[in-house]
Amino acid sequence: MGKKKGGRRFLPGLNVGVATPDKQMSDAFASLRTLLLKTPDELVWGELTKLFTKLADSEEYPLMLAYAEQHMTEWDDSLRRLEGFPHESPIWPLVREVRFGGEEIGDAHFDKAVEDPALLQHITRMTLGWTDIPTKRLARLFRDDSLIRLTFLDLEGCSYLTEDVERMLEMPSLQSLEE
Repeated sequence: MGKKKGGRRFLPGLNVGVATPDKQMSDAFASLRTLLLKTPDELVWGELTKLFTKLADSEEYPLMLAYAEQHMTEWDDSLRRLEGFPHESPIWPLVREVRFGGEEIGDAHFDKAVEDPALLQHITRMTLGWTDIPTKRLARLFRDDSLIRLTFLDLEGCSYLTEDVERMLEMPSLQSLEE
């Protein structure tokens, strides 16, 4: 084809470079590194979400995800948040806080979390913000140790659960709660 210079292939007779996969990977890693060097905040999290959405189908995705995880250990988990239960999102493995509330009570997202709490094993913070969740359904979410990393649980809309909450707090998956 043509000579390769710095991740670009140059076509003979033309002064035009075509990006190669090496160059694209290099650019994606450069973008990731730049974002991770910034002070963590909601804007940086939003940019990371966009970047991983673009890279979801790439061969580099697993490597970049592992790289980001290593470099995000000092981030406040409350910044690593998504609403609902978008467990199919490319950024999901980096998420640490989820919020269920309002209309999501009847939504398939919450049902999926109840059916398969292992999908929540990396979550450290959870907010449940509605008032009509059945106690048995809530207890099913905490039935095993899939939420063992959970350190923060906000039952902001669940004030009617007073005595049931005390019983639920004894469940193995809630033993790590700090707040």
